[in-house]
Amino acid sequence: MLWTCGDDKTIKLWDREVEEEEGGLRAAVLPTATILGQYPFLGLDTHWSEDLVATCGVDVQVWDPQRSEPVTTLTWGSESVSSVRFNPIEHHVLASCASDRSVVLHDLRSSTAIRKLVLAKRSNRVAWNPLEAFNFVLANEDHNLYTFDMRKMDIAKCIHKVPPWSAAPRPGHHAAATRRRCPL
Repeated sequence: MLWTCGDDKTIKLWDREVEEEEGGLRAAVLPTATILGQYPFLGLDTHWSEDLVATCGVDVQVWDPQRSEPVTTLTWGSESVSSVRFNPIEHHVLASCASDRSVVLHDLRSSTAIRKLVLAKRSNRVAWNPLEAFNFVLANEDHNLYTFDMRKMDIAKCIHKVPPWSAAPRPGHHAAATRRRCPL
């Protein structure tokens, strides 16, 4: 299954299997489920073990695909939220990056924010380390990657000086993989 969201205020679940019909492949692929939100969405992430989807935009919302309203709405006074990610090990924790340069950690068990960190520049993306439950990486507008331990967020554990557009920790390595845009 594949989840998508967009500025049309919809979250859609797509079936990735392509059916063959007489004369070729199926021409139109239709979503298997559609959820209509109140505001445009900027991103989403799926839960690692439960049937939940987190979206970001005006705030962070957690959705159950069987319901038309969010299960939980998480806010901490930011203008807009650009990235949200579930922790792959601590399943009840998720992180979000906002336009006010903040990174917020949320706990789904209590539907509250745990911690807030404000950096000098805005972070574009957050990615959790899949092997170390407390560590996450931020891709920042200052062209650096910042690795933090969620238990001690007052200083970055490591700063990778590369121009990232997004980040992904590499299991078993002390560096993060990045994806950059290359000029044409």
